[in-house]
Amino acid sequence: MSWWRWVAGAAACLALLSGCSGGGSPTGSGGAPASGWKVACPHPSGKTVARDFDASLPCLSGGKDYRLGATGGKPLVVSLWASWCRPCRAEAPALEAAHRDLGDRLRVVGVNSQDDRGAALAFAEEARWHFPSVFDKNAEVMHDRGLTTLPAIFLVNADGVTVHTIRDSDLTSKKLKAAIGEYLKVRE
Repeated sequence: MSWWRWVAGAAACLALLSGCSGGGSPTGSGGAPASGWKVACPHPSGKTVARDFDASLPCLSGGKDYRLGATGGKPLVVSLWASWCRPCRAEAPALEAAHRDLGDRLRVVGVNSQDDRGAALAFAEEARWHFPSVFDKNAEVMHDRGLTTLPAIFLVNADGVTVHTIRDSDLTSKKLKAAIGEYLKVRE
């Protein structure tokens, strides 16, 4: 094998492996078309706060800062995602299905990490998400958990304790709902 062919192959492998380990936007310019996605970040009642997620971050679609770990007395599904992350795009329908089918018994909230806000809004609109997301431009939540890659989903019980972490680049709605049933005891 020629040296150039080896270099080209190595570069292609590195590009594939780094898909969800760094920031950036799919446009490369950091910008994205304006989005009409507007899902408010309601402030749940109750005093229980997930200690692993006790942070206030700006609501992705605007408005006041949102206290991420406020459970409101319900289990919490926290998804760390970015518009440039291919596995995040693949699991987007599973998250919306969990919100749609189980949202009366649990809360789903997204944490957009290391992203361009416009690209993130466009992604959420394209995914047709109806659950809130917060904007974590510097990936503080991600780094606080020792993560260097996305996606990651955290299942937090109603008492505010993280009981399971999902790091599955091939996540389906069936797998997500099974984990929610097993760890949060919320079933269809």
